[in-house]
Amino acid sequence: MDQKKSNVKMDQRIKTLIDVSQRVSDTNRFIEIAIERVKTKIRCSAYPEFIRRSLQLLNREELFEVREKYWSMIAQMIINNMFPLPLFQSEYRKMLEETTGNDLLWTYRVEILKTLIIRGAYPLKELISTTSGLKKRGLVGKLVGKLFKILVESEGKTSIAEKWNDSGIEWNDLLDKSLEDLDEIISMNDLQFLTICETDQLSNRLFELLRESSPHDKTCIIRNWINENVVEEKTKKPKFVRMLFTAILESGIDLKESSKYFFGEIQYYQPNRSKIINHLPLMEDYIDDNLESELQCLYALTRVSHQYGHPPGFAYDIIKELHQQDHISIDAIFKWVSNKDDTELLGHREAIMDLLSRPLSLNFESNSQKLPVKLQLQKKTAATQTLSSDFDGNIPNKNEIMVYCDVDKYKSVIDDRISKLQGYEALSKNLDEMAKTIGKFSDDIVDLLENLDDIVE
Repeated sequence: MDQKKSNVKMDQRIKTLIDVSQRVSDTNRFIEIAIERVKTKIRCSAYPEFIRRSLQLLNREELFEVREKYWSMIAQMIINNMFPLPLFQSEYRKMLEETTGNDLLWTYRVEILKTLIIRGAYPLKELISTTSGLKKRGLVGKLVGKLFKILVESEGKTSIAEKWNDSGIEWNDLLDKSLEDLDEIISMNDLQFLTICETDQLSNRLFELLRESSPHDKTCIIRNWINENVVEEKTKKPKFVRMLFTAILESGIDLKESSKYFFGEIQYYQPNRSKIINHLPLMEDYIDDNLESELQCLYALTRVSHQYGHPPGFAYDIIKELHQQDHISIDAIFKWVSNKDDTELLGHREAIMDLLSRPLSLNFESNSQKLPVKLQLQKKTAATQTLSSDFDGNIPNKNEIMVYCDVDKYKSVIDDRISKLQGYEALSKNLDEMAKTIGKFSDDIVDLLENLDDIVE
């Protein structure tokens, strides 16, 4: 009974707001009046009920203008942080779960999102969350198809295409193609313009933002733009990581000069290394210790370096910075060096030779703790690379030794430390595992550098 009385009381307040919307012609003025009334008449704890009952009551066809004003008010309440968007999302999803095949009801549901999107209270990337229940039922097209159709009618294709591209959403994120026919949804709602160059549009936008940013901006502006416009799940995928890293690299490369010879014109490109390096911290949020994402960064570097004529020292400088900033691991570097994927071989040999042009210090890691070991990767001769340690002692000058990794020496050092840490069994065990790891890496490095011989030859 108490709940019934509560619903009746809430319904009366909502109907009062509806009456006010009919008397006040100006939408913005209505929003001001209505929000003040909500603040004084409805407790914050009752906002879920307020949203729920609003969604249930405003479904009458004759109240189109009223509905538009009312949902504009809800949009402004979200923007003003009177309640968070996820609270509205939760109640809206419950309503969608009860929606069936009635086309008129779908139109009402769509109009709500349309108003929130136009008012700036609902980023398009939220559609993935909103439609998660519909996806399982094969009904996403009912909502999203109609939504974009009426958005285009209201805002135009150019504006909606920009919002779509900025969001980073692709149709695969929304639909289960085993349950719904994407081509049919696109055709019925005239949405072909949303299927062209989705990835390219996002890539171009990232490039523009990075290109326009100043050194003082650092990474804040770009990171904020990504958080606001790209779905979080998408930003963790290796595909996005590669796209972002490619944009970082290309945004820092300028055409230095163009020289004319008897056989034609040659263009020279100059990487702005400091600008690129300033943007590298941006990668930390998205690589997320994912080995495949780390590899995609190195593959992107290979491709960009090749595209711009292999600027001397470019691959070396970027890989060195990525590794020193803990964005890519030694595992990723070794896998990239020994890559056999035909699709990633363009410019691969040149990039490796650039990497080996100077000594490069690499850090081993185990169980998220750095070992007290540093290795140096450097080219010894045109056909031989030496991986050597600068941890302790001098490196012997023996041509027959491809890899110098004095595991026994490291193990004796670690054993000495273990003996001094009696009573700390967990730490001792961890250090012992580190020693074993060094031995394993030694064998792996030998195999890796034998592959390097083949690459160089």
